[in-house]
Amino acid sequence: MHFSAMQLINIHELKPHEEIDPINLSLLSEKIYRDRYWFTPVLMDEHTGIIMDGHHRYNFALQAGFSVIPCYQLSYSSDKVRVFDWKSGAHFPNQWIIDKVNSGTVFPPKTTRHVFDIVFDTVKIEIGTLY
Repeated sequence: MHFSAMQLINIHELKPHEEIDPINLSLLSEKIYRDRYWFTPVLMDEHTGIIMDGHHRYNFALQAGFSVIPCYQLSYSSDKVRVFDWKSGAHFPNQWIIDKVNSGTVFPPKTTRHVFDIVFDTVKIEIGTLY
């Protein structure tokens, strides 16, 4: 399946479920500022706003003061979205992620690994348009 319906989403609608690695955030920030373009949209659950993939990009956008962020909206109920424990490879129930976010807490970095049976288009959005 091919997916190309990118949307600019209000950054405050997104909900992280994992912490990030500050070194990776720093490296990503340098790259985005150097390129001056956003290429890879964040993947989010359309029903809950939970970030499936793109926590570092989301945190970059927060720090940069962006008001919107490029996203692809998917659904945890889709058979095209599967979640695994990053370390063990075991199935990771979606409800655990939803419950964690609803509790106001997040998992450590690299707790979950989302796998998508979808090919996503890259984009080229000038970062100055995201404020």
